[in-house]
Amino acid sequence: MIVEKKVKRFLLIFIVALLASGLLFFLINRSPEETNMPAITAKTTEADVVIDGFHLSQTEKDRIKWELKAESAEIYREEKKAILRNIELTFKRTEGNITGNTIILKGEEGILNTETRDILLKKKTRDIVVTTDRGYTFTVASLRWDETNRRIISDDDVILTGPNIEVTGKGISVNVDHQQIEVLSNVRTVFRRKKG
Repeated sequence: MIVEKKVKRFLLIFIVALLASGLLFFLINRSPEETNMPAITAKTTEADVVIDGFHLSQTEKDRIKWELKAESAEIYREEKKAILRNIELTFKRTEGNITGNTIILKGEEGILNTETRDILLKKKTRDIVVTTDRGYTFTVASLRWDETNRRIISDDDVILTGPNIEVTGKGISVNVDHQQIEVLSNVRTVFRRKKG
């Protein structure tokens, strides 16, 4: 029984190593113009795979719902997670026939649940910045993307600025499809007059 587990483990490691070396050979022998694939690098890590130039998108009916780019991703298959560095996450409005409205989220570090596609972002040295193409920006120390409900959620202090308005408070919920932003508690709003 123990010997059988060791043999299976050895075979699995051998197959993964063989596939990785074959992929590495293929990538090394292709010129940069021939491929648009991310670089896979060997680093000292417990991750199953490390990918530089990570890119992932979620589509529905030939429309991109969201697109994730990260400088690097460490994939942990058993834990069903990817640790991301220097992230840009773009959400696209997919409701009805209306397309084109976007929300862009930028953060330094995050964790992608590879099964549910939920994403958790936490501040490392800079706040997470979220901007909309309608002119609103908010910053928080941490947030999560709830894939099932298509919402950006945070329980942290938030500063929201937009055309002629600044809102501060605690907690925020963003409905990506409707581009509705709600500051949840301790709300303070300052309206600014238009210049001119």
